[in-house]
Order: sequence, then structure tokens, then C-alpha cells
Amino acid sequence: MKKLLENKWIFYFTLIVASIIVFKFIDVIPNISGFIAHFCGVISPLLIAILMAYILYQPCKIFERIYYKSNSKFIKTHTRGLSTLTVYLLAFVVIVVILNFVVPAISKNLTDLVINAPEYYKNSIAALENARDGSILHSINRLGIIESYKELDIEKLLGGFIKPDTIMNYLGKIMSVAKYFVNFFVALILSIYLLLERYSIKCFLQTVLKKITNKKIYEKIRVYYNMTNEIFSNFLSMQLLDSFIVAILLFIVFSLLGIKYAIVLAFLIGMMNLIPYFGAIIGITGAGVVTLITMGLPSALLLVAVAAIVQQIDANVINPKLLSNAVNLSPILVIVSVTVGGAYFGPIGMFLSVPICAVLKVVVMDSLGKGELKNGK
Repeated sequence: MKKLLENKWIFYFTLIVASIIVFKFIDVIPNISGFIAHFCGVISPLLIAILMAYILYQPCKIFERIYYKSNSKFIKTHTRGLSTLTVYLLAFVVIVVILNFVVPAISKNLTDLVINAPEYYKNSIAALENARDGSILHSINRLGIIESYKELDIEKLLGGFIKPDTIMNYLGKIMSVAKYFVNFFVALILSIYLLLERYSIKCFLQTVLKKITNKKIYEKIRVYYNMTNEIFSNFLSMQLLDSFIVAILLFIVFSLLGIKYAIVLAFLIGMMNLIPYFGAIIGITGAGVVTLITMGLPSALLLVAVAAIVQQIDANVINPKLLSNAVNLSPILVIVSVTVGGAYFGPIGMFLSVPICAVLKVVVMDSLGKGELKNGK
């Protein structure tokens, strides 16, 4: 009887809250987009915290398992806190290194590239016009590409950005995080609590679900939640790590080969590597074009060849080791999901389409009784 009354009050409370939310949405329908934007702005620290916690979730689990194997009773008792502390200290070290070494180097490279862009443009036009018969550049010239290329007004395209002071001013504004400091600090604290209290939060949600659903529905929701959480957290954290590794490898190789703007091009390919299949092609093509204009055809071909080799090593060795079987999709599903995600939601859609497709695949296979769904921890 007591349990029946509890369920009854939970039902009425949920109904009242839902009615208020619906009424509020109806009240602001004329300006619904503005309301949603404002609401997202208000809860942005929470959204950032959830993203940070998701990215660091898998590394936390790895360190937690390592600490749990320790012979020290203190370490075993505080595995969750120690793993969270370790991950955030490592993240802090990485951020400090990036801000002190990577960002200034990228800023310097970009400044030099933009300043010298008009000269590179003129040199590339001259190279196309003076190409020898039978050469690749001569073939490109015959295709009429040079005529379209000549129509580019590089000075007008770059506009005021070709002035060093203006470039540094804009880069300074982009890199500035002063106005976001409070939000970031709040998000950081929230993300720490989310990782420390993730099991408590999970238990609370399980208790609520048990109260408002029957056993069969609860079990289905629980398993779907565990599976979705595992796929997304694993994909986000490991894909970022994979892109970071690729960027470092390419930077080292490009620097040894004397490729101009090595750090910018390595960073470009590494970031594009976040997008499966298409990202590597887009990144290498873009880096190849920049090298073609700045250093000539031989260097561009060398860059493309080296980048393609590193990508093959990543695709066949590094990426499978990191992602394991978290996103078990066929190439066809990956390509279709990335295409659809990019068409409707842009770069973010291309990135998130793969784990979303993986979740949908598991749900569909489970509904068809194929037994792909597994109980998560």
C-alpha cells in the first residue's frame, strides 16, 4: 500500500512538472529559438562539464583499474578519487604544453602563411604558365584550371588580414578566454564532481526509473543507457587521443623532411582525422594544396605520400587498438552516417554521426533479436 501511494505521488508530481514545462513552451512559441538559445547559454557550464566528463571517462576507468590492482589499502579505497586526480593533472599538463608551445607556433606559422600568401599565389601562377610540355603542371594548365585560378583576387580575399598587426589582433581575440573564464571554471568543477559521483548519479537515476517503470522496461532502459554511455565516452575520448597522436607523428615527420608550416599542416590533418574516412582525405588534400603553393609539386607529393602512410598505420594499428570494438560499424554504414550527419548538422554532425549510428545499429539488432545488446557495467 505504501509503495502504491509513493508511485501515485511520483506520478502526480511528474504530471505537474510536465504540464508547467509544456505551458512554458507554449507561452514562448513565438520566440522558441531565442528561448532555446538562451536556455542553452544558461546551462552551458553543465553542457561543457558533461562533455569534459565524457572525454575523460575512459581514461578515468583505465587508471581506476590500475590503482585497484595496487597492494596499498589506501589506494584501493580511494581508486575513484585518485584516478580522477591523475586524469585532470595529465589534462592540465597537456593544456599547459599546448598553450606554451603549440599555440604560439601555430600562430606564428599562420601569420607567416597569410603574409606571404600573395607571393605564393604569384609564384604558383608563374609555375603553371611556364610548365614544360608533358609535365603534370602543363596538363593542369591545359585543363583550363589556371584561368579560374587567375580570377582569384588574393589581395581582396585576404583584405586587412595581410597586416601583421591585424592578424595578431584577430588571433589574440580568438585565443582570448577571459570572458569565458567563469563558465569554464564552473564547468571544470562540475566535470570533476560528475566523474567522482558518476556511480551515485547512476544509482539515483536507477532508483527513480525503478519507481516509475516496471521491471522489464527498467532493464531495457538500463542496458541501453550503459551501452550508449560506453559507445559515446569511448569514441569521444579515444578519437581525440587518436587525432592527437596522428598530429604529433605528422609534425615530427614533416619537420624532419623540412616541410613549411609543419605544425599547422599536422594539426590540420590531425583535427580532420576526427571525422572517419572523409576527414583524412580532406585534411591531406588541404595540406597538399598548401605545400604545392608554398614549396612546389615535389614537396607536395612527398607530403601526401608520407601523410597517407601515417594514416594507414593509424587506420590499421593505432585506431583499432584505441577504439577496440566500441564502434563496430561496417565502412558502408560509417560513410552513409558521416554523409548524412554532415549534410544536416555540419562538422559536428559528421563527428557524432558515427557513435549515434553505432547506437542505432545495436538498438535495431536487439529489436530484431540478433543478440548484439550486452549488459554494461
